Amino acid sequence: PFLPFSSQKLHEYLGFKGRVEDYGWQTAWPTPGQKLLPPEPLFSKLDEELADEEASRLGHVHFQ
Repeated sequence: PFLPFSSQKLHEYLGFKGRVEDYGWQTAWPTPGQKLLPPEPLFSKLDEELADEEASRLGHVHFQ
C-alpha cells in the first residue's frame, strides 16, 4: 500500500526536496554526497494488547 505521509517523510530523510508525489512513477536515487537527514522512526510500535483487542473486535484470532 502507498502511505503518503510516510512516503513523504522517507523522501525528506533521503535529502530530496519537494513533494514525493511530484516524482510520479519515476525512480529517484540519492546521488553520491547527497546530504541525508537524521533518521527517525516512520511508525510507532503497535501495542500488542491493542492489536489483540482490535483483532477480537474484527473477529480474528489472537496474534503470536
